[in-house]
Amino acid sequence: YRDVIDEINACQTYDEYLDEIDNQAKIKSEVSIFSNPDSFSYKNIMKTPEAYSHLKGKKLQFAPSRGIKMATEFLGTDLIAILMLVIIVTHLLTREKELSQLPLIKTTYLGRRPLIISKLMIGFAGSFIVAILLYGSNFLMAYLRYGFGDLGRNIQSVFGYIASNLDISVFQYLLFFLTAKILIYSLITAVIFLVSNAMNDSAQVYISLVIIFVLSSLAYYVIEPASYLSIFKYINLVSFVNTNKFFNNYLNINIFGQPINYLPVALFTIIVGIILLSLVSIKLFCKQKAIISKTNILANRIRPYLTSIPFFTYKTTSVFRHESYK
Repeated sequence: YRDVIDEINACQTYDEYLDEIDNQAKIKSEVSIFSNPDSFSYKNIMKTPEAYSHLKGKKLQFAPSRGIKMATEFLGTDLIAILMLVIIVTHLLTREKELSQLPLIKTTYLGRRPLIISKLMIGFAGSFIVAILLYGSNFLMAYLRYGFGDLGRNIQSVFGYIASNLDISVFQYLLFFLTAKILIYSLITAVIFLVSNAMNDSAQVYISLVIIFVLSSLAYYVIEPASYLSIFKYINLVSFVNTNKFFNNYLNINIFGQPINYLPVALFTIIVGIILLSLVSIKLFCKQKAIISKTNILANRIRPYLTSIPFFTYKTTSVFRHESYK
């Protein structure tokens, strides 16, 4: 009941909330640390009231919010999805490498560009199916458990989304959310595809992907929102996976000192990233040699120095050490 009362109060005091945004902008602009007209903070403060001006006069209709939040804010769904995408893409690419089938396949008439484009399209189809199946299940379970209420009401009526400046309905939010998830999963597929294409076996692929997601997580959780590095905080895979952040708040990111709205920048980056990563993957696959020499000039020059170091020449029959190495 306490939660319901809070949601009702938030809907009934929406005009006061918008007025408070204007008041806070006026107060902060007069504080010395925010008063520099050339600073990102000042520009962001001045831009914020304008972003909400088109919502003044809106009357929010109350309806329980738990169904919407359950359907779109469960992180476990994304973890399962990423795991499924890794399995799909590595099966498409690294399995043939590990079975030594690729040197034969590449010599066939359609063994290069048509082959890699077909694999890439299957990967994107897989990301679409994964998004539809997993979030379709989420939507169904949330609807059966809590319901969605009136789908025509404004997104600001959903508890925790009052800070959104988007003039969209709950139905539009669910539709845009699912579309964004499909695009983000396609981007993740393109990243996995490029890594799998560049690496020789699945172990290298897994290690590389772990490094990529760890670096993205560090950037997302360590960099401050107002920092000049905030573009790396928000324009990365971990930030994109938190898709509800696109819609539940108004956010400007610091790009060369200018406050740029996060949503269009993120969508532009995702679409361009999918295209560029796909083109690089196709080019790399077509240019890769099917049979690669085990030695090269650089290795031949370095090897004499390495053989003089006991660490690189020590032999052992320890089962534990061999298993640790693997």
